[in-house]
Amino acid sequence: MAVRISEACIRTHYQWSNCHLCQGVCPSLAISLTSPLSVDTDMCNHCGRCVDACPFDAVQGIKPVYKIRSFTLYEDNQPPPLPEKLLSLWSEGVTEIKIKKTGSMWRESVDNINQVLAANGHNGFIVNVSGEANEHISHTRRAFFRSIYSNMQGGSDSGGETEIAAAIAEYAFYQLKLEAELCYLCGACEKFCPKDCINIDTDNLTINNALCNGCNLCADACQRKAIKIIKKVHEPLISVYNVFLHSCLICHEAFASLNELTDPASACPACEFRSRWLIPIAKIG
Repeated sequence: MAVRISEACIRTHYQWSNCHLCQGVCPSLAISLTSPLSVDTDMCNHCGRCVDACPFDAVQGIKPVYKIRSFTLYEDNQPPPLPEKLLSLWSEGVTEIKIKKTGSMWRESVDNINQVLAANGHNGFIVNVSGEANEHISHTRRAFFRSIYSNMQGGSDSGGETEIAAAIAEYAFYQLKLEAELCYLCGACEKFCPKDCINIDTDNLTINNALCNGCNLCADACQRKAIKIIKKVHEPLISVYNVFLHSCLICHEAFASLNELTDPASACPACEFRSRWLIPIAKIG
């Protein structure tokens, strides 16, 4: 089955979106995110990592199928599983990973997840170098076997974000970093976030990192560049910022801020904008 990007892609809804999760995990550089979105079928090796990576299930194709026997995951001829998938396999009872050689690219991925598990009081994967002969399956044959596996399982070729999230609910995979001094509380991040990670009310701005899927839409929408999304496996955090009310020195209107301003000569964001660009107050309401 050829990999394709469907209309569910966030970039088709918001052309200013900078989401590139599928492209970032593609080892063949087969994905183009310029309009129109496309996958080069000659370059694609059908590894399925892009299908796993998309938080909107917009990439249609066959998800990766890994060799697991007796709670042991064996390295095969494909890139290592994504962090989310490794934790999902751990939660399902996989205890050992056999890699082909000491310098395998799987080793770093597994070591990173083991550090996270250890930091949270869990036993990580046992990692052994395996001399077992795993057959060298070509990309074409591998895709064929995955197709058979998918049909036998009766599942769809895409999806699974909810399933993985439920299996590893004690971990979050993205962290929203907010520069409070840059935030004008315009509400754009809250409006565009598809997962409702951000909530702004009269008293607080609350960020729930556990809900973030890494789409970066909040950061793309922020004109002040006050938000950054960091890929990081961590315990879910809820960050709460107090909202303070102030009176503008220029227009005397009330305005909100995440900073407890001590300077009585502070101006509201609108007046700061007018002052910076020398715009008369009558020109902008």
